[in-house]
Amino acid sequence: MTTNHAVGSPARERLTWMDTFRGFAIILVIFGHVVSQPPLFGYEAPGWMQDIRVLFAPYRMEGLMLLSGMLLPRALKKPLGPYYLGKVRNIAWPYFVWAAIFLMLVLRNPTWMDPASWIATNWLWFIFFLFAYYAIAPALARVPNWLLAGAFWGGAVWLELGAGVDFGTTGISILLAACYYGGFFFAGAFVFDSGLVWKLKHRATLVVTGVIAAAFLVYRYRIDWDVYNDVLYVWGSIGTVLFVLGILQRLPARFAPPLQSIGRSSLVYYASHMPIIYLWMQLLAAVGIDSVPAVFVGAFVLPVVLGALLAHFQKSPWVGWLFVMPLFSARRGISVSSSQVA
Repeated sequence: MTTNHAVGSPARERLTWMDTFRGFAIILVIFGHVVSQPPLFGYEAPGWMQDIRVLFAPYRMEGLMLLSGMLLPRALKKPLGPYYLGKVRNIAWPYFVWAAIFLMLVLRNPTWMDPASWIATNWLWFIFFLFAYYAIAPALARVPNWLLAGAFWGGAVWLELGAGVDFGTTGISILLAACYYGGFFFAGAFVFDSGLVWKLKHRATLVVTGVIAAAFLVYRYRIDWDVYNDVLYVWGSIGTVLFVLGILQRLPARFAPPLQSIGRSSLVYYASHMPIIYLWMQLLAAVGIDSVPAVFVGAFVLPVVLGALLAHFQKSPWVGWLFVMPLFSARRGISVSSSQVA
C-alpha cells in the first residue's frame, strides 16, 4: 500500500472528529449487543430496540474498521520492530486476555480447550481481524491501498456469490468476514493516504457523500431494510460514514466530550462490554428477575459505567495489563499505556 503523504495533514493534531465517531460507534456496538445477547438467556428485546439496531447495522463496525485503516499510513512510518511490538502490545495482547476471560471465567465450559475457540472469538473478531490486517500490511506496502481494498472485496464477492458462503456458514464464514472488513480497513488507509480525509468537510464532498448516504437509506427503506454484512452495499456504508465524518469535521473540537472520551479509550469499552453483559444476564437469571427495564437498562448502563471506570484507571498497572501488554523497565518499573481500537 502506498504511503506517500503528499497531503497537508495536521501531523500531531488530535483528530477529535475521529474520537467522536469512534465513541458513537462504540455506543452503537454496546447497544447492538444489548439487543442481540439477552435472547440467549430468554429475554426478548422490545421491537423499537431491534429497529434501532438494524438501522445502524451497516455503519458501526464498517465505520470502526474504516477509521482503523486511516491510522495505518502513519503507523507504517515506524521501523518494523516498534511497529510489530506496538501491535502485539495493544491489539494481540488484549485479544487473548479478554478471550481467556470470556471463555474460561464467563462461559466456564470446556470450549476454551479447543484451539478453534481462540480464533475470532465471539465479539473479539474485530480485534482479531485488526491484528491480522496490521500484521500483513508491511508486506503489502508497495501495493496501492485502493487495489488492496478491491482485492479483499473481490474475495468476499467470490466467496458469497461464487462459493455460496454467507455469514452463517460455520468456519469458512470467518474468511468471508475477513475479506469483507479487510476491504474497509484498506479503504480507510486509501482515504487517509490520498488526502481525501482532509476534504470530507468541503461542501462539494459533503454533497456527494450526502447523496450516497441518502440514496442508501432510501433503498433500505423502500426495498431491503435489513441490509448489512453484504459486499454489494459497501458503497452505502462508506458513503454514509464519510458523510458523517465530514459533518463532524465542521463541528467544534469539543462538540461531544463524552463521546470523545469513549473514543480515546475505545478498546477498553469494546473488550470489556460483552463479559459485563453476560455476567449481568447470568445474575438476573440466577435471582429470577425478568423485568424488561431491569434487563435491558442494566445491560446497557453497566458496560458504559464500568467501562468508564476501567478507562479511568487503565494507566494503573492493576488495570492496564488487561488492555496493554506490560513492559518492564529497570528505571521505571512496569509500564502500561492507554489504548484505543487502532
